[in-house]
Amino acid sequence: MKLHHTLIALAVLSLGTAQAAQLAPADAAAAATIYASGSSALRFSLAAGFLEACDLTTVAVFGNTNGSSAPGNNVRAYACKLSKDIKPSAAGSATAFTAGTNVVFTKYDAGGSINGIQPLVKGTALSYLNFGSCTSTGLVRSGTFNLTQIDYACAQGNNVVPQIGVSDVEANLIQNKTNLLTGVTPVATSTLAGGKHSVAMAGVAVNVLLYRALQAAQGLAQDDTQANAPSIPVGFLAAVESGNASPLAGTGFNALIASDNTASTTDSSAQAVQFCSRQNGSGTKAMHSAFLLNAPCSSNGFTPVGGNSNSATPVDNGDSVLQLNSSTGNVIACLQTANANPSTAMTSDGHFKQWAIGLIGSENDPAAGTGTGLPEPSQCSDRRVPDDL
Repeated sequence: MKLHHTLIALAVLSLGTAQAAQLAPADAAAAATIYASGSSALRFSLAAGFLEACDLTTVAVFGNTNGSSAPGNNVRAYACKLSKDIKPSAAGSATAFTAGTNVVFTKYDAGGSINGIQPLVKGTALSYLNFGSCTSTGLVRSGTFNLTQIDYACAQGNNVVPQIGVSDVEANLIQNKTNLLTGVTPVATSTLAGGKHSVAMAGVAVNVLLYRALQAAQGLAQDDTQANAPSIPVGFLAAVESGNASPLAGTGFNALIASDNTASTTDSSAQAVQFCSRQNGSGTKAMHSAFLLNAPCSSNGFTPVGGNSNSATPVDNGDSVLQLNSSTGNVIACLQTANANPSTAMTSDGHFKQWAIGLIGSENDPAAGTGTGLPEPSQCSDRRVPDDL
């Protein structure tokens, strides 16, 4: 995944005509609202599905302000005037919305797939956007509409129990003790209605500096075409995700790229293994653990690094750096930060911190849908691991 140019296929839609009447924060505050939570990997797929019913000239995209240089990493909302009716697929308590109605679809990403299940069962309110706190980002839209861009940055504080939950994996896997944070216990899901509506795939991302180094090592042109996308062996990923990748043992990035023995930023043996992982509760992490580490599918499986901690503070182990992130957006920010580190940024034992690898939903990857990546596990026995990613 090349973060400097990544384009979400579902996120670029035709405006058709010049933008005329974009909704304002006050319009969003007064509109009918649909509250969703859970899988952050599917955040743009869900939003794109909602926007299919919108007059795109009226759409405004809102993101939370969470201290990141890129707002909207954890909570987003999409306000529009509907261009068509939205009707429930079956009789029940679901609300129908008619064309011409102002509607907001808002998605809470923090915590990942576990929040596609537990808040709905427990009736737990999550902190959505407060539209009274929004400020314009100054974005000027033209041509095509890109829903990954934020029109307004807003504080959180609107506490609501979500109406819709989404999980990358089935409840019994995401609620296994291997995949739960400390203090979180499984809940019965008999009160939830739904089914399997899509197949999520967990992918692997690297920052641009590592991407270019991998291309050079594999004799590929230094460009952004899919034909020159480098690969990473599954065995290396398993070592990273179990905390066993170390340049000192020859299992770090020097297992992929030969050391040039310069002890400089170009030397794979001088680069710490930076891993932008996810916290437990993430369906992306659960998929990786099941397929690569056989956890919790076998008593002989490896333990995922990071365990059930919810600390987002990077852990400097000298030859490796681990950062646990609560959403896909935060993993992207982690990778971008690594890419921006100056050459003087060092770990506690003198390794550089310029190359990074992370877990991310494959819908964010230009190669999504080509067969690379990890298929969703419906059961632990359904593990089909490709040789390379």
